[in-house]
Amino acid sequence: MHLAKVYIYSNMTAQKAQDKVNKLIEEYSDTDSTVNFDLQIENSVAAGKYLETRYTLVVYIYSLVMEG
Repeated sequence: MHLAKVYIYSNMTAQKAQDKVNKLIEEYSDTDSTVNFDLQIENSVAAGKYLETRYTLVVYIYSLVMEG
């Protein structure tokens, strides 16, 4: 197993990050790959009743094909 690709998406809502992960899992489900991800909090802002949290999503695509 080796790292094949890394995708970084910043300034995302939790829902958009979830949608992106699901899309990439679907995209790579037919290949000899696996998808791992990290979701990191960029910042949170609270003003009265309004709360917004933004995330950076880092997606790692690993190839399961043996080299050599």
